[in-house]
Amino acid sequence: MLYFHNYFNIQPSIFIIFFEDLAKVEVWKHFRASRGDTVKHCLAEYLSEKLKFLSEQSQPSTSNACSLILWNKQPRTWGRSTFLGAGSGTCGVYSTYWLGIPCARKQFHDEGTEPFFLKEASILAQLRHPHIINFVCCGNGKKPGDQFITMELMEKSLFKLIEDQKGICFSTPVAVDIIVQIAKGMCYLHDQNIAHRDLKPQNVVVGRLSTPHLEDHYCVKLVDFGVSKTKVEVSKSNTMTRVGIGTTYYRAPEVHPKAHPDGIGGRRKAIWFKADVFSFAMTCAHILLLKRPFDDQKFPNYTELIQDKRPNLPLNKYPQELIDLIKDCWNSKPRSRPSFLDIWIRLENFDTKL
Repeated sequence: MLYFHNYFNIQPSIFIIFFEDLAKVEVWKHFRASRGDTVKHCLAEYLSEKLKFLSEQSQPSTSNACSLILWNKQPRTWGRSTFLGAGSGTCGVYSTYWLGIPCARKQFHDEGTEPFFLKEASILAQLRHPHIINFVCCGNGKKPGDQFITMELMEKSLFKLIEDQKGICFSTPVAVDIIVQIAKGMCYLHDQNIAHRDLKPQNVVVGRLSTPHLEDHYCVKLVDFGVSKTKVEVSKSNTMTRVGIGTTYYRAPEVHPKAHPDGIGGRRKAIWFKADVFSFAMTCAHILLLKRPFDDQKFPNYTELIQDKRPNLPLNKYPQELIDLIKDCWNSKPRSRPSFLDIWIRLENFDTKL
């Protein structure tokens, strides 16, 4: 491995990823042995392109999107698709097969979505973490269906999991486990100087863990980076290029469309890492309440939000320590909210006591 690293002049971590993929190739070749040399050729080409991409890119950026791993020219590698649901904007999500491997394919149907597609693809291709959805490949063709991002296929969204509870609250260990996994994924994302900017249960996916020792425990991963912002600095305010980023019920008050401008020349400013923390708190409230925040209340206006009007958490069902953490995260003052590293540490300490 060291020889290859010196020869190609790339990071050793890239070769760790590369050899992990080689291990997958052996499984895939046996799984689709009937396809013979065609499958082997496609896999070899895929690994070559992925290695080249990883060796050339250091930071996610839409400017290097032309270097992404594109697979729209390999139609024989795809299996039958089944529509799963509509994504954000004018895109749809399908379950399909890539070389016999089940995956999710997010297709963009409108030319106006290309900037979001390029941003999401270039960000996701750079990320590698147990709680971030795994990127497989993408395509940027001009024909309908040729602009897509392919990812690993998970069981369902967190939103659907909550719906499936049918009013039965998650146990404290299960709720905390889901929440801490989201926090770990967000901590990694912020370490990469990326703000999600639309964290909510619909943008979290889960898969049930199959083990005789755990019941109702899940693998949790973050998805949908179409409105994410890269090169974000900790505690630094950023000028908002447009209003209305994020989703109403989970959006921080400082990025509310009616938030008062406080930047130079009346431009709106936001600390996006802290805005993510607020969205995390609202997502946690959704998990504990089993319904969207404020569903049993009139949704507060901007003034009420900055005056700390918040959802009514189930105080009698979950420990006070968890409730206090959520309240700290939705503080109306962005700089008073904890970082995701602090959140992770507090959750891990709490989880150890359970």
